[in-house]
Amino acid sequence: RTDFKDISNVLMQQYAVRTTGTFVEDDKVASITWHFGSTNREFGQMQGKELLTQLKDTMAHLPVDVVMGKSFVRVRHEGVNKGTLVKHIVNHYNVRGGADFI
Repeated sequence: RTDFKDISNVLMQQYAVRTTGTFVEDDKVASITWHFGSTNREFGQMQGKELLTQLKDTMAHLPVDVVMGKSFVRVRHEGVNKGTLVKHIVNHYNVRGGADFI
């Protein structure tokens, strides 16, 4: 079975090989990211936009989000983000009597 990370990794590794100073990070849980912050800014942005388009086209049939940040392109499970995580944590603690701090 091939999942979105396998497909993403193949494409991202191609960009990492051809773009000096970039690398791929697999968080082993919900996302895979191509980082281009350590390369030429303009070239990194250009490569990032190209990769973003290629990933969106390739992943259109899968339940994933493909996003571009200031110096990265990330593919993650649909709906997984910091806001969702914080909401889950707060709900988890509220069910158990609340938290003293957040």
